[in-house]
Amino acid sequence: GSWVENPNSDSNLWNFKWCTTDCDQDYRALQEGDLYNHFQYNRELTTKAGLLRNLQHLSTEEQVNIDVFFPRSYDLSLGSERNDFVLDFRRSAAVTALQQHRRLRACQGSYKLNLNVLRLATKAVQVWLKELDKNWLEDDVQPSYREIDQPISDAEWDGLVLYSEISDSQLCGEETDSQRRTRKRGWTTSGAFEAVDMAATPRASVQSGDVLSSLEFQSHIWIASGEVPSEVQARADETSQ
Repeated sequence: GSWVENPNSDSNLWNFKWCTTDCDQDYRALQEGDLYNHFQYNRELTTKAGLLRNLQHLSTEEQVNIDVFFPRSYDLSLGSERNDFVLDFRRSAAVTALQQHRRLRACQGSYKLNLNVLRLATKAVQVWLKELDKNWLEDDVQPSYREIDQPISDAEWDGLVLYSEISDSQLCGEETDSQRRTRKRGWTTSGAFEAVDMAATPRASVQSGDVLSSLEFQSHIWIASGEVPSEVQARADETSQ
C-alpha cells in the first residue's frame, strides 16, 4: 500500500523516521529489529554542518586550502552564513550574465541585452575581484575601485539574478514562451527576505507574459549587443577574462 505520514514526532508508530539530529533517548528507545543509520557521539564528522565547521577550523588554524577538495558550503542555521550564501548566489548570477554576454556576442554577433544588467554584473564581479586582491589596501583606494564601491541594492540584485536565468534562445528571440520560474512567497528573486502578510489574499508567484517585461526590469534599457557603449564593453571584457 501507499505510505502514510504520522504527524506526531513523538509517536512510536512508524516504519521510517527522519531526524535532523540524535539524542541519548533515541538510542534507548530502539526496539528489536530497528536500524539507526547514524554513529553515536560523532556529529563532528557525520553531519554536514559538523564537517563544514571542522574544515573551516582546519583552514584557519592550519592554513589548509579546503577549496581544492571541498565545495563552497554554508550552514544556513547561522545568520552570517545565510548572508554569505545569498551573496555567493548573487555573485554567481553576475558571472553567469557576463559569460553569457561574451558567448552570445562571439557566436551570435548581435542579440538583445539589458544594458543596466551588463553594467551591474561587471560592477559586482569587479567588487568580488577587489576582495580577492591581496595587494589591495583599503587605505590606498585605487581610482578604478572608487566607482564600484557604491553598494548594490536588493532590487538591482533581483534584476541581475532574474536576467541570469534567461536562456540564450530567449535573448536571441528564438523562443517566444519565456515564462519566469516560480519562486516562494516571502523571498525576492535574489534571495532577500520580503515581508508578506500571510492573512492577505495570496499573491501570484509567477508573473504572466514575457519574462523580459518583468517588474525587475522596469526602467531598464534593452539594446542590441552591437550598440553597447565602447567603455562598457571594454570593462565587461576585461572583467570576464
